Parts: sequence; C-alpha cells; structure tokens
Amino acid sequence: WLFPQDLSYQEQNQLFLFTWDYLGQRLALPGGPADWLSEFLVQFFYYRAAGALILALLAVLLQRLVWRAARPSHKADKPSLYVLSCIPSLLMLVYQGDVEVLVSYPVALILSVALCPAMTRARWHRLWLIPLGWWLAGPVILVPILLSCIRGRSWQDLLMLGYTALVFFAGYRLLAAQYPARDAFFGLNYYRLVESLPVLQIVIPAVTLLTILLCGLGIRLRNPLVPGIVTFLLLILGTGFGVRMTFDKDVHETLAYDWLIRHERYADVIARAEKYQPRNPVSACSVNFCLFMNGQLEQRLTQFYQCGTEGLVLPSIRDNLSDITSAEILWMMGMPNITLQYIFDVQESIQNGRKSGRFFC
Repeated sequence: WLFPQDLSYQEQNQLFLFTWDYLGQRLALPGGPADWLSEFLVQFFYYRAAGALILALLAVLLQRLVWRAARPSHKADKPSLYVLSCIPSLLMLVYQGDVEVLVSYPVALILSVALCPAMTRARWHRLWLIPLGWWLAGPVILVPILLSCIRGRSWQDLLMLGYTALVFFAGYRLLAAQYPARDAFFGLNYYRLVESLPVLQIVIPAVTLLTILLCGLGIRLRNPLVPGIVTFLLLILGTGFGVRMTFDKDVHETLAYDWLIRHERYADVIARAEKYQPRNPVSACSVNFCLFMNGQLEQRLTQFYQCGTEGLVLPSIRDNLSDITSAEILWMMGMPNITLQYIFDVQESIQNGRKSGRFFC
C-alpha cells in the first residue's frame, strides 16, 4: 500500500492472455501452473487496493498453510509456538523488497506447503505426487518431500530422495533443456533477472521447512503470553530491519516517478522530488518532464538535479525502465517513430522474456 509503484512495475512487465496458446506455453515448463496463476493475479495490480489485498491474502494463506502442515491433527487450541508460523510470510515480505522478485515465487511456495500433509501421508503414492508437485510448483516442492522424509525416518524415504533427484533430472531434460541447469533446478520464473540467484530464494524454503518442524513439536509453556509477545515484537523488528536492508530508495523513487507520470500526476512527481530525488538521468528526465507539463520548467529547472542534455531526452538505454520517460517526451513532441523504437527496446529488455500490456498499448 505504501509503495504502489512496485505493484505497477510487476503489472507492466507482463501481458496475461486468456488463450489456450498462452496457457500451453506456461504449462509446458516445471512450475508453470504456479507461474500462470501468479500472472493472472498480477494483472489486477494495476489497481493499488486490489494488489495490496492480493499480496495480503497470499501472506496470510502461507502462514495458515505452514501451521496446518506443522499440526495436521491440530484442533482449536494453539500452542505457544503459533506465532512462529508467521516467519515464512514475513521473510517473503523482506524478499519482495527487491522489485525483481516475481509473484510466482510465493505462489509456488504456497502450493508446495499445501502439499505437505498429502506428501506425508502418501507413502508410495509419492511416486506420482513428486513429479506432479515439481510440475505444479517447481523446485520448492522439496519442502514437502524433505518434510515427509524427516517424519518418516525409514529406508523408503532415502529411496524417495534418490527418486526425487531422478525426477528433477529427467524432467529437466524433457521439459526445460533449453534453460541453463542452474535456472531449472533453482526455479524458472521465480526471479526476473535470469542471470541472478538471490540468497533468500534458497533460504526461504529452508526456513519454511524448519518452521514447520519447530511448530510441529507442539511445545507448550505454562505462561505463553509473555514469550509470545516478545517473539512477536522480535519478528516485527526483524522484518522492519530486513525490509530496510533490501529497500533501494533510489530504485523505488524512480519507479514512483514512472507510476505517477503514467497516471498524469505531474505535480506529485515534483512534490516527491522536493523531498528526495535520486541523482540519476532517469529521475532528472522525469522531473524535467513534469516541470514542463506544469509550466514550471523555466522557473524551477535549476532547483533539481541536472545531468546535461540527458536530463531532457535520455539516449536509448536497453533496460526496462530508462527509456520510458524519454518515450513519453518524444511522443508529446510529435515523434511517433522514435517513440515506437524506444518502447520496443523497453519491452524487449524485460529480462525474463515476457511482453508488456502497457508497452503494447
């Protein structure tokens, strides 16, 4: 809710289509159903309230499923460790401070945690559940697989680990051989930058598994109120610190300028720049454009950060943000051909190869 530009950034970097071809392309990859479902949800991020509600529901759903996986036979009473079931959701919030994290990742984790009770009870039915789960959610399906093996503690579970490795390798060769092995085994479409593998992408499933095991111990304290409050406060402080560490103010401000310009709120861009303006050509170009649209360019140009001619029309830079404001300016100047060139470059620079509804229009 506080950073609607993040929601807009997710929405503008994809184009969801209700077609069989589009559905087939997603379902053809491991983790494809989770990816398709997340893109269906992200298209509603154009509206701030809808995006905030969807993310909140995903966070709560993950917390409830973690608790259910930890205590499958649990009744109404809640042991004192209940508050720990919030850890994966809060850690996911910290991770999403990086705007390149795709919603596919929390959706895939939710699907994998939802399979934990079934995987634990399945025994030999895991022979078909494991490939099904890998196709549904991708490599985070290791969470219920490892949980079932830890709880089972038998030689059959060791065989299941070998079988899982075989499924992953065979599935990679059959469905995703065109991708680097690292991307296939650590998650396709979990993260927009295909050449990167953030540490939290590996840490979050491991923490989720540990949380399920810890909550499943059913530890009770004689006076759970005080430890519960202390734990809750520590989680809030830790989440705040983590979000601050992953929060890049310059990136979020630049995205905010783009979101406000997209909705023609030029005065709001100027007001934000008066408080804080990133010192980069994209922000200079955005602020100068808004000054021009409000008739204040000549009077107030020197009050804001400038970087020479790049602050007026930025030369084409092939990433999915830099050319957007320049394209808006060129369009206002009546230069449609070069505007289309800039927009084409912006769309083709989306790292995970998706199209954009905004740039198509």
